[in-house]
Amino acid sequence: MKFLQLNLWQGRLIKNFIQLIKKESPDIINLQEVYAHGPDINSLGLNNLEELQKNLEYKFSYYEPFQTFSFGNSKVSYGLLILSKFEILKKEAIFTNLNYKKEFIY
Repeated sequence: MKFLQLNLWQGRLIKNFIQLIKKESPDIINLQEVYAHGPDINSLGLNNLEELQKNLEYKFSYYEPFQTFSFGNSKVSYGLLILSKFEILKKEAIFTNLNYKKEFIY
Protein backbone atom coordinates (compact mmCIF):
# COMPACT_ATOMS: atom_id res chain seq x y z
CA MET A 1 0.00 0.00 0.00
CA LYS A 2 1.28 3.46 -0.91
CA PHE A 3 0.59 6.33 1.49
CA LEU A 4 1.43 10.01 0.90
CA GLN A 5 1.22 12.92 3.31
CA LEU A 6 1.84 16.47 2.14
CA ASN A 7 1.30 20.08 3.14
CA LEU A 8 -0.26 21.61 0.01
CA TRP A 9 1.14 24.98 1.08
CA GLN A 10 -2.19 26.77 0.65
CA GLY A 11 -2.51 25.46 -2.89
CA ARG A 12 0.78 26.83 -4.18
CA LEU A 13 1.89 23.28 -5.00
CA ILE A 14 -1.36 22.16 -6.67
CA LYS A 15 -0.12 21.72 -10.26
CA ASN A 16 3.08 19.91 -9.26
CA PHE A 17 1.13 17.86 -6.74
CA ILE A 18 -1.38 16.64 -9.34
CA GLN A 19 1.49 15.57 -11.62
CA LEU A 20 3.17 13.74 -8.72
CA ILE A 21 -0.04 11.89 -7.81
CA LYS A 22 -0.68 10.81 -11.38
CA LYS A 23 2.89 9.49 -11.60
CA GLU A 24 3.09 7.77 -8.18
CA SER A 25 -0.56 6.71 -7.75
CA PRO A 26 -0.65 6.42 -3.93
CA ASP A 27 -3.56 4.52 -2.37
CA ILE A 28 -4.19 7.05 0.41
CA ILE A 29 -3.29 10.75 0.47
CA ASN A 30 -3.35 13.00 3.55
CA LEU A 31 -3.24 16.72 2.78
CA GLN A 32 -2.92 19.83 4.90
CA GLU A 33 -3.73 23.45 3.92
CA VAL A 34 -6.45 22.66 1.38
CA TYR A 35 -8.93 25.39 0.35
CA ALA A 36 -12.53 24.69 -0.63
CA HIS A 37 -15.08 27.24 -1.79
CA GLY A 38 -18.67 27.82 -2.75
CA PRO A 39 -19.77 27.39 -6.36
CA ASP A 40 -19.54 31.09 -7.28
CA ILE A 41 -15.77 31.50 -6.90
CA ASN A 42 -13.75 30.50 -9.93
CA SER A 43 -9.98 29.99 -10.18
CA LEU A 44 -8.88 32.46 -7.52
CA GLY A 45 -6.53 29.95 -5.90
CA LEU A 46 -9.22 29.03 -3.38
CA ASN A 47 -10.41 25.91 -5.17
CA ASN A 48 -7.84 23.25 -4.19
CA LEU A 49 -10.43 20.67 -3.14
CA GLU A 50 -12.45 21.08 -6.33
CA GLU A 51 -9.31 21.05 -8.49
CA LEU A 52 -8.07 17.82 -6.90
CA GLN A 53 -11.44 16.10 -7.25
CA LYS A 54 -11.67 17.15 -10.90
CA ASN A 55 -8.14 16.01 -11.86
CA LEU A 56 -7.61 12.91 -9.70
CA GLU A 57 -9.60 9.70 -9.67
CA TYR A 58 -10.07 8.91 -5.99
CA LYS A 59 -13.45 7.43 -5.22
CA PHE A 60 -13.42 8.28 -1.51
CA SER A 61 -12.59 11.52 0.27
CA TYR A 62 -13.00 13.27 3.59
CA TYR A 63 -12.56 17.02 4.07
CA GLU A 64 -12.45 18.67 7.49
CA PRO A 65 -12.27 22.49 7.60
CA PHE A 66 -10.08 24.26 10.13
CA GLN A 67 -11.29 27.77 9.29
CA THR A 68 -14.12 29.27 7.29
CA PHE A 69 -14.13 32.88 6.15
CA SER A 70 -16.13 35.17 3.89
CA PHE A 71 -14.81 36.07 0.46
CA GLY A 72 -17.22 38.37 -1.32
CA ASN A 73 -20.61 36.69 -1.07
CA SER A 74 -19.11 33.23 -0.65
CA LYS A 75 -17.73 31.13 2.15
CA VAL A 76 -14.26 29.66 1.79
CA SER A 77 -12.93 26.95 4.07
CA TYR A 78 -9.40 25.83 4.76
CA GLY A 79 -8.46 22.48 6.23
CA LEU A 80 -7.46 18.83 5.90
CA LEU A 81 -8.27 16.42 3.07
CA ILE A 82 -7.96 12.66 2.74
CA LEU A 83 -8.22 11.04 -0.70
CA SER A 84 -8.47 7.27 -0.80
CA LYS A 85 -8.91 4.38 -3.20
CA PHE A 86 -10.50 2.51 -0.29
CA GLU A 87 -13.71 3.25 1.56
CA ILE A 88 -13.21 5.48 4.59
CA LEU A 89 -15.06 3.78 7.43
CA LYS A 90 -14.49 6.26 10.25
CA LYS A 91 -14.15 10.03 9.83
CA GLU A 92 -12.57 12.20 12.49
CA ALA A 93 -10.07 15.05 12.42
CA ILE A 94 -7.94 15.99 15.39
CA PHE A 95 -6.27 19.38 15.23
CA THR A 96 -3.18 19.67 17.39
CA ASN A 97 -3.16 23.46 17.39
CA LEU A 98 -6.30 25.55 18.01
CA ASN A 99 -9.90 24.65 17.11
CA TYR A 100 -12.22 25.15 14.13
CA LYS A 101 -13.17 28.77 13.54
CA LYS A 102 -16.46 29.18 11.71
CA GLU A 103 -16.06 32.90 10.94
CA PHE A 104 -12.33 33.51 10.81
CA ILE A 105 -11.32 37.16 10.39
CA TYR A 106 -7.77 38.00 9.29
